[in-house]
Amino acid sequence: MSVMNEVHDIMNKTCCGSDRKSGHTREGEGMNAKKWDVYVYGDVNIDIVIPGVEKFPEPGQEDEVSVMETFVGGGAALFTLGVGKLGLHPVFQGEVGDDCYGELIRNKFRESHVDDSLLVISKELKTGISLSFTNEKDRSFLTYRGTNEKISIVNVDVEKVKEESYFFKLGKYTDQWLKFIEENPDFIQPESRRNEMIQFVKQGLEDLAVSRTSFDWGIKVPFDPKHVVYVWFDALVNYISALSPFDGDGELYKKYWPADLHLVGKEIVRFHTIIWPMMLMSLELPLPKKVFGHGWMIVDGTKMSKSLGNVIDPIPLIDTYGADSLRYYLLSEITLGNDGNFTLPNFVTKINADLSNDLGNLLNRTIAMIEKYHDGVITKCDDMDDLDRDVSTLAVQTVKEFEAAMENMELNKGIKAVWALIGRMNKYIDETMPWVLAKSEDANDKARLQSAMYHLAEALRIIAILVSPVIPVGAPKIWDQLGLAGFGDATLEDAKTWGVLPTGTKVVKGEPIYPRFEIPEMVEATPVQAEEAVDTSNIPPLKENITYDDFEKLDLRVAKVVSCEKVPKSKKLLKFVLDIGIEERTVLSGISQYYEPEAMVGKKVIYLSNLAPKKMMGIESYGMILSASDWEEHLEVTNIESLPAGSVVK
Repeated sequence: MSVMNEVHDIMNKTCCGSDRKSGHTREGEGMNAKKWDVYVYGDVNIDIVIPGVEKFPEPGQEDEVSVMETFVGGGAALFTLGVGKLGLHPVFQGEVGDDCYGELIRNKFRESHVDDSLLVISKELKTGISLSFTNEKDRSFLTYRGTNEKISIVNVDVEKVKEESYFFKLGKYTDQWLKFIEENPDFIQPESRRNEMIQFVKQGLEDLAVSRTSFDWGIKVPFDPKHVVYVWFDALVNYISALSPFDGDGELYKKYWPADLHLVGKEIVRFHTIIWPMMLMSLELPLPKKVFGHGWMIVDGTKMSKSLGNVIDPIPLIDTYGADSLRYYLLSEITLGNDGNFTLPNFVTKINADLSNDLGNLLNRTIAMIEKYHDGVITKCDDMDDLDRDVSTLAVQTVKEFEAAMENMELNKGIKAVWALIGRMNKYIDETMPWVLAKSEDANDKARLQSAMYHLAEALRIIAILVSPVIPVGAPKIWDQLGLAGFGDATLEDAKTWGVLPTGTKVVKGEPIYPRFEIPEMVEATPVQAEEAVDTSNIPPLKENITYDDFEKLDLRVAKVVSCEKVPKSKKLLKFVLDIGIEERTVLSGISQYYEPEAMVGKKVIYLSNLAPKKMMGIESYGMILSASDWEEHLEVTNIESLPAGSVVK
């Protein structure tokens, strides 16, 4: 017995007499004398894609771009090209201009085995063009419709054909479905997809044809073998039929159904959230608990597509940077449910900052200090002071935030919480200054050093568990270097309690788990001109030496410029709002003659954070932005883009 037998009663056999656009038959020969596998009529144009555009130039100005790519566009044309790549024989009917772009389109069709014999070459209109300006967050378009203005269904010779089909009565379950969604608002995620599906259903549903007789490839309808099952009806049934519900006592079905989650692409949400639930309702079977529709991957601001030829092969990326790096970037950088943009420089910058600098340095420094100060042996210590209580409390709270975020499918939010803990532990090292404590003979300092080492190691234990779904290769290495065993048996529950790491655990120093990589360039390097000889006579002399302890007092951080504006009534001062990772700071800097305020927004600068505040022009300034000035009154703010805000400058 199969599930298909069970759905016999939810299908109604009838004949379809609806118009079918049949441009794929030889005139007068009927449906069986097929000339093409697929006939497509519609739009075709040229897409000129310009990635990385953050703002348009002002009138009279000219900006240069590093990349400008040309593709065949138009939904109908892209579909046709995709069909051709599948090995089928499609024909496309549309119109292009008698120009170079029209010729480019015709050549692309022929390369993809698309029949262009029905393509009209216009002498009156030019080929349509769409200019796409993209960045990491958005896209803007300028479109010239050109030959697409003539698109009309009246241009298509239509032949009415009939095909016997079975239909599933979707409309019968509309009210039941709407009631279910109202009672289970989290069933469709994210919210934007749920709202979209609700509106679609409320517009009214037609019965769904679930079988075909015009071809014989596919799954036969068990009770009527001349019919084959519509592929999306058959595919959905497999969620249950794969569990062998009628074999024996149906153990697999009982164990795994209803599914906790269907994670699907946004383009197939309708099948999974409307058709599939209604099929299950008709059979009185339980529905999956949640359906989540994720977005598309965007490359340099443009949807990743085989037809555009901009698909990034993940294997070379994994071979070069490791599977953990790619997995971490995709999960942390993209909000699940939204489209995600991928650029290689951003990818490398991200993994360098987060994996190598933040996590890697925390692990390396911790293990090295435990080796150096305590012969590699960890001693369990309770909280000694506010610093200890701060990090132990934060660790427990992080686990709660991580679990909640993961349950809500907010994967990047959960990862962000863990990396906030990692950042806090790196700061904890700087606050406790183990290298100073190690030099002291005071008993309290020795105990403080012991406690600091334990809190660092225990935090890493918890971090290893939390990051294991994200970086499954690196997480066990953290565990191993802590001298722990049985990582495969560790669960989230083990991370919820602080102080589990036992006394006597001996760390095992290992190689850095994540190396740093050179950031690839997006554009070819411009040859550097030889610098002219300069007069060095005015270079100021070096200042007197300071001690290492003096330098240690400076707290230098990477800060991102959130906003920048001129200070009223001041010729020199600019007012900055800086993001330093843990908070925002207001800073005044006398560089107005060198920089326009808007040019500074978004830049990352080096910031002296622990300079005593000073009031200027009635505004309190906290800290100082570092810059360099030559002996001829030129000035340049120190810029550092590869590290996140809050990074410590050493």
